[in-house]
Amino acid sequence: MGKHLKMATVITISVALIAVLCLGCLYAVITSSVTKASKESSIDNMYTVLDGQTNMIKLFVSESERTLKEYSTAAEIKALLLDPENPEKIKTAQEYTERFFANLDSWEGIYLSNWETQVLAHSTPQVVGMVTRSGDSLAPYQATMTNSPNGFYNGGAFVSPASGQLIFNLRMSVCADDGTPIGLVGGGPFLSGLNGLLAKMSISGMTEQKYAILDAANLIYTYNSDNELIMSAIEDQSMLDILEEVKAGNNTGVYYEDENIIAYEFIPEYNLVVTMKDSIDEILASSNMIARKNIILTILTLIIVVLAVFATSHLITKPLRKVQNAVNDLGELTLVENNDIRRFIGNRNEVGAIATSVDSLTSTLRDVVSTLKDCSDSLIDGSVVMKKTVTSLVTCAAENSKTTEELTESISDTSRTIQKVNTDIAAIHNIMEDSRQSNAERIHVADNMIKNAGTISTSINDKAAKTETNINNAMEYLHALNSINEKVKRIQDIASETNILAINASIEAARAGSYGAGFAVVANEIKNLSTNSAVAANEIYEVCKEMNNNIVSIENCFKEIIEFIRTDIAKSFSDMNDISGQLKVSMDATNNEIDKISKLVNNIQKESRHFDEIISNNEKSVHSITEKAEITYSMVNKLDSLTKTNSNTAKELNRIVDQFR
Repeated sequence: MGKHLKMATVITISVALIAVLCLGCLYAVITSSVTKASKESSIDNMYTVLDGQTNMIKLFVSESERTLKEYSTAAEIKALLLDPENPEKIKTAQEYTERFFANLDSWEGIYLSNWETQVLAHSTPQVVGMVTRSGDSLAPYQATMTNSPNGFYNGGAFVSPASGQLIFNLRMSVCADDGTPIGLVGGGPFLSGLNGLLAKMSISGMTEQKYAILDAANLIYTYNSDNELIMSAIEDQSMLDILEEVKAGNNTGVYYEDENIIAYEFIPEYNLVVTMKDSIDEILASSNMIARKNIILTILTLIIVVLAVFATSHLITKPLRKVQNAVNDLGELTLVENNDIRRFIGNRNEVGAIATSVDSLTSTLRDVVSTLKDCSDSLIDGSVVMKKTVTSLVTCAAENSKTTEELTESISDTSRTIQKVNTDIAAIHNIMEDSRQSNAERIHVADNMIKNAGTISTSINDKAAKTETNINNAMEYLHALNSINEKVKRIQDIASETNILAINASIEAARAGSYGAGFAVVANEIKNLSTNSAVAANEIYEVCKEMNNNIVSIENCFKEIIEFIRTDIAKSFSDMNDISGQLKVSMDATNNEIDKISKLVNNIQKESRHFDEIISNNEKSVHSITEKAEITYSMVNKLDSLTKTNSNTAKELNRIVDQFR
């Protein structure tokens, strides 16, 4: 029972591990997908809100621009600009300005000025008559409107020096009928009005949202969910990093701050950056809830799968219990037929195959045990007969072995004596052969010496003749050097003649006066050349004179060398040739005597070998008899051992057969 439960448990654990792996992977994939989708959806919603806020800001600014344009198109405004000194028109324009401003909501002020920025009408009467720009600052101020489309200029958000609050800087040029700018109108709506609208925008389900509008130029908050930060300098590093991203050209994006996500969008025309911040936990709250539900569902599924697999595996392995009992009976050597596995025999499943094998093995073992019983009885009877026969054989084998050993000892003594004689004869034969080979080598050496002496003698004579010819040729070349003396004498004569010519040329050049000055230089150089040539020729002559003396000495030396080769060396090789011939004759005579002695030794050795072969054959026969006797004795001993073994085997078989039931 325990083993069946163990198998079922192993199956259950294996399936459980696979299920854990599969469900874990499925959980990870689902959780990752839901988290990613939730995160992307939340970021998309943040972008949507930012787009709405951006559009609201643009709408707010557009509405402010429309209001300013409506103010600029009033008849009172243009009439005053055309006649700025008229008191009646000044009064009418001022009343219209105050009345128009009274209908505005969240505006700091609105005004009218001429093209030189002198205020002609203002929502605050005390400002009338003030000049806002003059000198160098006037031209750029006018250019901003002239270069703007339709003469309208939006200066973006800035802190008003009058109220200290954040406003939009708006102004627009007013032109005469011919298009010439004659003045301008301006105003500044408070951003607090816009901030109130933005605060009402939010994403459903996200309670931790925080909004901020950054003034990229002045680095201050124009709006913040924390009202205390409005109009304050931006110190949050995350917001400063976003402004750096905007400067780098990334007008829209997402910034990750520790546990928060910040989405931002830049409005370049107003130089504002709209941001929305929310915690990652809140953004992923829905996906985390789904993940918790998913893990609970996964655990429940795993438990159901494990229970189902355990029950199924236990049910499947239940038939193995009876088969196991049958196998246990077989292990205890019980060969009685087991009826419990009879209904499983022949089935095509695994249990049926095991049951069939167990039944077949039981039947086979019963037949084997019966056969072993018969064999053991037969072995016991045969062992008794064999023991009597082996006893007689042992006695005969012992007597034959003793006789054979005595004969073997006698033949061995004779064989050793013959072998010693053969060894001595072989030693004498080897000595004779060594002497013959040594003489043959000496004769060969003598022949080589005779041949080499003759060859060397001939070679020396040839080389002496060739050397003499070469020396004679060389001496002829050396004697040819004597002609150098004649050539040197000729050079000396030429140098002397050249010197005389140079002297004559100098005399003629002197006669020619200034016209022969150049020729005198040439004559002088020729004279120097002839002098140098004479000196060199004298030196060469002295060298040649010394060399001629040396040539005579060399010639005498060469003659002595040739005479030495002919008389001493050639004669020595001729004497050596005669000695080598005499040595060869002596060694030939010695070798003939050795051949005669060697023949006698060979005859003695042949007779000794023949006698040794006869002794050897007898010894082999005796050895053969001895080996056969030993084999017979060994076989008898083995037979005796086998008889004992068979008897023991029969007893062991009986003991084994008795164990089966």
